[in-house]
Amino acid sequence: MNETFISYSHRDSKFVRRIVNALNDAGINTWFEMEDIRPTTQWKQEILLGVQTCHNFVFIISPDSIASSYCEMELNYALLHNKRLIPVLYKHAEGIPSALQEPSWIFFHNFSQGMEDLLLVIESPFGISLGSRLDSSLVIETQGAYRRSFFLYRNHYVVGRNPKGKIGNTGIILINDKYVSRSHLELKLDRGQWNAVDCYSRNGCSINGSRLQEGQRRSLRHGDSIMLSQITKLIYEEIPSDN
Repeated sequence: MNETFISYSHRDSKFVRRIVNALNDAGINTWFEMEDIRPTTQWKQEILLGVQTCHNFVFIISPDSIASSYCEMELNYALLHNKRLIPVLYKHAEGIPSALQEPSWIFFHNFSQGMEDLLLVIESPFGISLGSRLDSSLVIETQGAYRRSFFLYRNHYVVGRNPKGKIGNTGIILINDKYVSRSHLELKLDRGQWNAVDCYSRNGCSINGSRLQEGQRRSLRHGDSIMLSQITKLIYEEIPSDN
C-alpha cells in the first residue's frame, strides 16, 4: 500500500527529493513520480492510480506547482477520492486553490522542524472526514504480476478503462486493459453492504467464476474475486472493525 503521494512541480525536485528521502528513512512508503513510473507504462494512468492507492496526499505549494496543470489534475483526483490533504508550503504563491487553504499548512522555514511536523501529521489518525471509513478494500491484479490495493473510501465507484466520475460524488477506478470496457463495473455501498453491478460491459464480468448478468447486482463478501477480463482481477476484502 502506498501511504503518501507527493504532488509537486519538477522545478522543485531538489527540495522534494530531500522530503522523500527523509520520509523513506522514517519508514513512510511514498509515491514519488521519479521513482514509481515504470518504463513503457501510460504515465497519466499510473499517476492517477497512485493517487487512488495513497492514504495521504502531500501537495508541495510553490508558484510552479500552483500553475501546473498536472498538479491540478492530481489534486482533483485526491479530492475525488477524499484523501487526506497535507499542504506543505515551500514557496509563497498566488491563486492557491481553496481546498489547499482549508487544512493547516506545514512550513519548512526550518527543514528539520518541517519534517518533524510532517511526520506527526502523516502518522496521526485520519480523524473525522469523508475519507476516514476503513471498512473495505480492493486489490487489483493483472496477470498475477501487477498488484495494487486501496481502501474504498467512497460509497460509489465506477470501474473501467475510462470511467467518468464527479468530484465529491463518485469515485473512479482506472483499469489499463484493452479488454475492459470504458465503464465496466459499479461498486455500490447500500445499507452497509457492498454490491457489484455490471455496467452492460462489452466482455462482461464474473464473481468467483459465476457470470454476472448485464445490469445485475450481487452482494460482495470477503475474498470475492471479480474477473473483468482474462488478465484483470479485483479482490474484495472486508476490514475488521477493530482495525
